[in-house]
Amino acid sequence: GIFALAILGGVLIALAVSTGIVSIIVTTIVAFVLALLLLILIQAALQGVYAAALYRYATEGEAGESFDNALVAGAFKVKA
Repeated sequence: GIFALAILGGVLIALAVSTGIVSIIVTTIVAFVLALLLLILIQAALQGVYAAALYRYATEGEAGESFDNALVAGAFKVKA
């Protein structure tokens, strides 16, 4: 996710800097920042959905029709 985007962004920014054209450098940096923000936003949304499914499973015993209850149950450990 973010690590792969950082590597790709670093390579693209290095290529843009090697051209010496300011508009290409700025455009590449802006595109990288926007892609990074979009990835962070998507990751936060998915984390919220997963947390809601875990909460629903913990309180109601069912995660919802979009989630496999057996997989969600694996997130919980029995304390020894």
